[in-house]
Amino acid sequence: MNKNIIKKYASNLTKNDILSFAYKENITLSDTEVDIIFKAIHFDIDVLLDNPMSYLDDVKGKLSDEVYSKLLEFYEKYKKFMI
Repeated sequence: MNKNIIKKYASNLTKNDILSFAYKENITLSDTEVDIIFKAIHFDIDVLLDNPMSYLDDVKGKLSDEVYSKLLEFYEKYKKFMI
């Protein structure tokens, strides 16, 4: 999928969208984790799309083990769309 399409979609996501998705996936997010994910989506999207593992490694210490593990799972599942 074209990165521009992903960027356009991501720019419209809200913190409530992040929380709703997490709830559907049975993931509990702290306010700090929501802020980190929101920041990644809105302000660091180019870095996130160009080098996602490096970005995830940088935020690993700021996320719970459960949330970090889920983000890695989502990355593995959806990385084919980031090409």
